[in-house]
Amino acid sequence: MILLCADDVIQPTFIEKSVAIMEQNPNVGYVHCERDYIDGDDVITELDPFYNCNFICPGESVLPIYMLTDVAQPSQCVIRRSIFQKVLGYNTEFDHSNADKALWFRLSLVSDYAYIREKLALIRVHSARETVIAFRSFYHSIALYLTLMNQVELGGQLKGHRNVYEKLPAAFRKLADETLQIALFCIHEDNLKLAKQYLVFAKIMDNSIVESENYILISNIYDSLQCKNDSEKEKIELSMFGKRTRNYEPPENYIKIEIKP
Repeated sequence: MILLCADDVIQPTFIEKSVAIMEQNPNVGYVHCERDYIDGDDVITELDPFYNCNFICPGESVLPIYMLTDVAQPSQCVIRRSIFQKVLGYNTEFDHSNADKALWFRLSLVSDYAYIREKLALIRVHSARETVIAFRSFYHSIALYLTLMNQVELGGQLKGHRNVYEKLPAAFRKLADETLQIALFCIHEDNLKLAKQYLVFAKIMDNSIVESENYILISNIYDSLQCKNDSEKEKIELSMFGKRTRNYEPPENYIKIEIKP
C-alpha cells in the first residue's frame, strides 16, 4: 500500500520496484524512495539523496535515525499492509510531519527497512503546508517533543533497544536546533511573542544551545526588535541554518542491494 498525498507525484516504476524488494525480502515491511520538491508553479527543486546507496537493514538499526529526522514523506513510501495494520497505522495525535516520523519508527520496531536511492517521487511544497500552520500555533515543537518521548517509550522502555537511549541527547539537541529555526521564522513574520516562546523552548530542550552562534544571533535580533530597532531585521535569513547535509552512510548492519532500472 502507499499513502499518496493528493498533490504529490510518483514515478510509474516506484511501486513495482518496492514490491519486488519486499517479495525478495519478506522481513522488509516498508520501502522509501528519494524525492525532489515541486512548488505550486511546478518548479522543481532538486535534493541530494539521504543515503549513499540502495540497501536493506534491520528495523532496529534505523530507529535512532527517526529520533532525529523523518527521512521521507508518505508519498515516498510503499508499506506492506499487514505491517501497517500491525502498528495500527498513523497516530493522529501528532501533526503530519511528526506522524510520518512516528510511523516509520513503529514500522521499524516490527519489520526491516529498505531504501531506494533513485528519485521516484515529487513532493509538493507551498505556503499553505500544514507544517507552516503548525509553526504559527507553537504546536509543532510540542508535537516533536511528544513524538520523541513516545519513541523512547516504545523503543527503549518496551523493546529494550539501547541505541534509542544512546541517541536521546543528540535528539534533544536536534530538537533545540529545529526550534531555533522556527523562532527565526516567527521573527520574520513579526510574531515576536511566539518567537520568544520558541527561544525558551529551545533552552528547555538543550540548555547548552544558548552558547551556539545561531542562538546568540537570533536572541540579539529578537532583543533589538523588542526595542523597535528594525535595522536588525535585515540580518534575518531564513536559510541561515544552511542546506541539510545528506548522502549519509546507511545505518549499521545494512546490506547493499541492486535494483533493476
